Parts: sequence; structure tokens; C-alpha cells
Amino acid sequence: MSANAPDFGPDFGPDDELDALLRQLRAQPAPAPRPFFYARVRARLDALETPNAPQPAPAALPWLLRRPAYALMLGILVLGLNIGAAVRYGRPRPAASVVAAPRHDAFVTEYQLDPFTVPLPLE
Repeated sequence: MSANAPDFGPDFGPDDELDALLRQLRAQPAPAPRPFFYARVRARLDALETPNAPQPAPAALPWLLRRPAYALMLGILVLGLNIGAAVRYGRPRPAASVVAAPRHDAFVTEYQLDPFTVPLPLE
């Protein structure tokens, strides 16, 4: 409440209720830092300041393999690709029944064209 605001009685409205609440909050003492948190922060800062302090060892596995769900999905993907490749390329191919023909002869045969009406370039 400001010094120029008129005083109308005990009930001043929502702004005055808010001012009263803020005054109560200002009257509370400042919270003390938690000792365990402060000790951890202080220990980490001290470790950074000392040059011969042992550094934490780097992770032995890449981040993808440290997550079990990612590792499982990666394993399933690799296994599926290997099985697919083995099935696709493992069975023998059927022997070609068509005798190898020049390029234009195969084209004419495939599209059932009359070779005498279509001019073909000479090679």
C-alpha cells in the first residue's frame, strides 16, 4: 500500500491482501543451505582445484550400448539384416533360360515390337 492511497477501512480489497501476504513472506528468515548439498559442491570444487586429483574414468561402452533398450533394438536390427541377407543371397538362383541377345533384340522382344517397322540405330 502506498503513502498516497486512501484508507477506507479494514477491508481494502485484493491488492491490500496481496501486500499483507508479501509482508508476511518478507518477515520469514532466509533458509539455510542444506549441509549435504553444500558438502558435495565444496568437495567437487576442491577436486577441480587440486591438479593431482584422480579424474573419473571414461565410460568403457559408447552411450548407445549403455542403454539396454537401445542395445536390444540395435541387436534385433543387426540380426534381422543378417537373416534377411542370408535368406536372399543364400539360395541358388535359377538358371537363365533366355539366350543372351543383343540389347536391341531384347528390347524388341520384351515390348513385342516388329523389328522391321522400328528403325534401330546401327552399332
